[in-house]
Amino acid sequence: MIRRVLTKFRALFDRYLAARGLRLVPTGLAYIDANKTVAEASSRGLSVCELLESRESDIRKIGRRDRIIRQMKLANAFSGVNNILEIGSGTGMYLDSAVKECSPSRYEVYETNPGWCGFLKNHTKSLRAKVVIHAADGYSLKDTPSESIDLAHAHGVFVYTSVLTSVQYMHELGRVTRPGGIIVFDCYLDGSFRLEVADAWLATNWRFPVVFPEALLIDICNRHSLDERIRFEELHGAGTVNYLVLQKRHRL
Repeated sequence: MIRRVLTKFRALFDRYLAARGLRLVPTGLAYIDANKTVAEASSRGLSVCELLESRESDIRKIGRRDRIIRQMKLANAFSGVNNILEIGSGTGMYLDSAVKECSPSRYEVYETNPGWCGFLKNHTKSLRAKVVIHAADGYSLKDTPSESIDLAHAHGVFVYTSVLTSVQYMHELGRVTRPGGIIVFDCYLDGSFRLEVADAWLATNWRFPVVFPEALLIDICNRHSLDERIRFEELHGAGTVNYLVLQKRHRL
């Protein structure tokens, strides 16, 4: 009875919002339901990462996380790392790999989705690293002191956040990373997002890609004394995404 009343109320409220050009969006812009995903992975005896890979229609995407981690290793992103920060940890797949690579003493998480925050709290209890899950606001790293992070990374975040939100986050990454520290993230740069790429996306149901101007990225790097160590592409969605590994310069 209560469920029927709540369902009816939700339907009425949705129509009220729709009449005003509004709609409810889950916190964190989540497109993967945490509870359902974790439950399915558990029932099939798989890790969350294994489950998500099993859903891929393009077999080339299988092993994608491991390829990205290998590229980070090539850039010495895990060398001498004690404090790590990740934006949008979500399923924890990159958290797991990073902890295995360098055994950090502290791992800070900024995740806006409550469901995945709950998963991460339980998932990380057995890790040796101290995992701190901050109350994320979706645009800042406000609980992290300046120049305290050895490795800051984000995967599948700046591909859908607005340009201004991404710029805000990048300013924050420049602030919290110590001199000599590493920043890793992926985004769609305007130089490689050509018409044929856009057409490939239009042939799917996905409409989330946000294209980031490379000239703006260069300005951000100059402001925060960031040098590009390596750049590579990796399969993502209907095409490929640009990955950047940046290093903050030491002061003279």
